[in-house]
Amino acid sequence: MVFIVILVVIFITFIILVQAGVMPWFIRTEGQRLRSQVDALALQLREQLDRVEAQQRSMTESVVTLKSFALDKAAPGETDLPEETGNSRQFFNALVKETGERLGGRAWIVENTGRIIADAAGAPTVQSLNDADLPMAVPLRALLAQSGEGLRHTRFRSASGEHTLMVVPLTDTPWLLAIDVPTRRMGERPGILLHKPWPLAALLLVSTLTLLRSLNLHLSRLNEELPSQLQTGQGAHLPPLMHEVGEQVNAIARAATVIAQENERLLQVPEASANLLATLGDSATGVIMAMKALHDAALQIADSSGALVQLASRAYSYSLHNEEGIFAVESRNLASRCARSSKELRALIDDAMMQGQSGAASVTQNNSVLIEEVCTVANALMQRVRG
Repeated sequence: MVFIVILVVIFITFIILVQAGVMPWFIRTEGQRLRSQVDALALQLREQLDRVEAQQRSMTESVVTLKSFALDKAAPGETDLPEETGNSRQFFNALVKETGERLGGRAWIVENTGRIIADAAGAPTVQSLNDADLPMAVPLRALLAQSGEGLRHTRFRSASGEHTLMVVPLTDTPWLLAIDVPTRRMGERPGILLHKPWPLAALLLVSTLTLLRSLNLHLSRLNEELPSQLQTGQGAHLPPLMHEVGEQVNAIARAATVIAQENERLLQVPEASANLLATLGDSATGVIMAMKALHDAALQIADSSGALVQLASRAYSYSLHNEEGIFAVESRNLASRCARSSKELRALIDDAMMQGQSGAASVTQNNSVLIEEVCTVANALMQRVRG
C-alpha cells in the first residue's frame, strides 16, 4: 500500500514538474520556431511583392512623368476649347500661325461673339476682339455681326495696303476661321500653299504605324500563351484583364484609322475655280479640321497607350510564377512599347507644327503607302479584338 502511495506521489510530482517547467519551455520553444517560420514566410512574400512593384514601377515610371494634357475629352458634340487647356491652346495657336504664314497673311479661330479661340500671337488665354488692337479687329467684328451662314468677306485698308478679310465656319464646332490676306496675293491661289507637306501629320502617321505593328505582334503572342496561363493560380484574373486590353487596342486602332484618313485628306488639293474666296475658304477649313482631328486622335492613342501600360503591368504580375515565360516577357515588352509611344505622341503634339524637323518633308512623299498600311494593320487589330 505504501508503495502505491509513493508511486502516486512520484507521478503527481512528475506531472507538476512537467507542467511547471517542461511544458512552458516546450511551448516557448515551439512558439519561437513558429514565429521564425512566419517571419521567414513574411520576408519571402515581401521580397516577392517588392519585385512585382519594382517591375511595375520600371514599366510605368515613364507614363507617370508624362505631361498631363488638359484637353480633354469633351462630351460628344462639345467642341469648345476651355480657357485652361494650355497645351491645346498652344497647338491651335501654332496651327493658325502656320496657316497665316503659308497664306502670306494672318489667321485666327474665333466665335461669333468675338471671342478669340486661337491667335497667331500665341496668347495663353482666351481674349476678345474688343481687346485686340489690330487693323482687322473692326472689320472682323462687323463680319461676325452679319446674319446668315457660310463664307463672309470684306476688304479693308491698312498701312500695308488693301486686305481681303474672310470668315468661314468650321464644321461641327461653334468656331469660325478668320483669314486676313493682302488682296494682291489672292490671284496666286494661296490655298495651294496650305496643302504643302505638314510634317506633323506625316510623323504622327509613322509613329502610329510603329505602335500598331508592335501591338499586333505582342497581342498575337499573348493570345497564344493565354490558355497555358489560365491553368495557373492567377489565371482567373486574365480573361477580364485581356478584355480591357482589347478595348484599349480597339480605341487605338480606330484613332489610327482617323490619322490615316486625315493624312489622305491633307493630300487632296482643291481644284481651281473662278471663285477664289470659296476655294481658299474650302482649303483652309479643310486643313484646320484635318489637323484638329489629327490632334484629337493622337491624344486618344496616347491616353489608350498609357492605359495599356497599366494593364500590361498587371498581366506581368499575374505571370511572375514564370518570369522568363513568353507571356511574362510579352507583357513586359507591351508595357514598355506603349509607354514609349504615349510619350512620343505627346511630344509630337507638344512640338505643334513640327517646325525645324529635318527630313519630315521627305516622309510625306510616301504617305499613300503608309496610309494604306495603317488602315490595313488597324483593321487587322480590330478584327483580332472582336475575335
